[in-house]
Amino acid sequence: AVGWLVVIFSLFLSSVGIYLGRVWRLNSWDVVERPRLVGALLRSGLDNPLSHHYPIAFVLAFCGLLTLVYVGLYGFAAIAATARR
Repeated sequence: AVGWLVVIFSLFLSSVGIYLGRVWRLNSWDVVERPRLVGALLRSGLDNPLSHHYPIAFVLAFCGLLTLVYVGLYGFAAIAATARR
């Protein structure tokens, strides 16, 4: 159960990262090179999170998609493992 919680949390954080990269055009180096900009953008989104419908919908939809893909690959791996036995 703890493993699945870690997976879901990781996929959620990945979805947030994808949103930051696709919509705000940030990349992973911006956290190192411009941490104040990234912090200001995240802080502005967290001030009143329910007023930002698009980012919430994007992150939840992408997290759902990534979760479905992960569960599908997990299932295929389980099927392949039983077929090898």
